[in-house]
Amino acid sequence: MKVKTGYEKGIDGTCLSIEFPEVYKEDYKLRMIQENEIDGLLELSSCGGDEKSKYCYTITGMISMRDKYEQKMLQSEDILQILMDFLEAMRSMKKYMLDPESLLLYPEVIFYGEGQWKFCCLPQRRKELTKSFHVLTEYFIQKTDLRDATGVMLAFELHKSTFYKHFELETILEKYMEKNSEEDWEEEEDSYYVEEQIYTLDDEGPIPGKDIKEVKEEKNYVTSWQKAFGKIKKNCKEFLMETNGQDEEDLL
Repeated sequence: MKVKTGYEKGIDGTCLSIEFPEVYKEDYKLRMIQENEIDGLLELSSCGGDEKSKYCYTITGMISMRDKYEQKMLQSEDILQILMDFLEAMRSMKKYMLDPESLLLYPEVIFYGEGQWKFCCLPQRRKELTKSFHVLTEYFIQKTDLRDATGVMLAFELHKSTFYKHFELETILEKYMEKNSEEDWEEEEDSYYVEEQIYTLDDEGPIPGKDIKEVKEEKNYVTSWQKAFGKIKKNCKEFLMETNGQDEEDLL
């Protein structure tokens, strides 16, 4: 589905606009986003359209993740703050019965303001959270300062976790906080993945995960994280969408 994104300036400030080629039927998700100030989410200032759907999110005084790190690299503390704010946003969404699969995790539509990262929730979108998070971790891989060994390792472990059906982000962060040396990550890498299902509104229960060795064989994981990191950097595709009014086909 083709999606058009851009910025609009008006009397009330600046907005991020997202336009779809089809009308979205109003439901509880849209009303929840419109009528509540949900911590961690961009404010939906307006929506509408006859033959199309258009959403406008207030971003006055904020800066996108892409622009914030255009001229500088990510450090481990930067990644940690993004992840903590991301977890908090998902907790807030859960209180309002909103599905995290509605979140956009592209650096162009994640905004920073007043010491907090805020995320864009599109009621019309439904994409598996691990796939969306995979996009964000690719950005971490590309932008993490190579001189920050702990940041590089965190980015790599987060990226690798998205190849698993189920992963627990909080568990990964807890392990990182406890032991952030290169040796500790390598020795206990199997302990970061759990069978528990990440939060979702789907009715079907969790699917048992594969054995860690089996998954490694399928994904051709190498034992050296340095080699894996170099390969990811080399083969990483251009996934960043443009927010200058051009069409984007993979947003949903």
